[in-house]
Amino acid sequence: KYSHLNNFLFHLFFEAQLASVCLAHVKWAFHLLMIFPFLSVFFYIFIQTYEQIM
Repeated sequence: KYSHLNNFLFHLFFEAQLASVCLAHVKWAFHLLMIFPFLSVFFYIFIQTYEQIM
């Protein structure tokens, strides 16, 4: 009986950890999406200037 409860609590804890990790990844991905347009513009300018230099 108790082992079953412990197993359940362990799974609950594990799921919570997994959820927090997933949330962290989602947050990171969101920040990346926020930054991405600036990066693409920067790369575009960099490539343009590089081609002009070459």
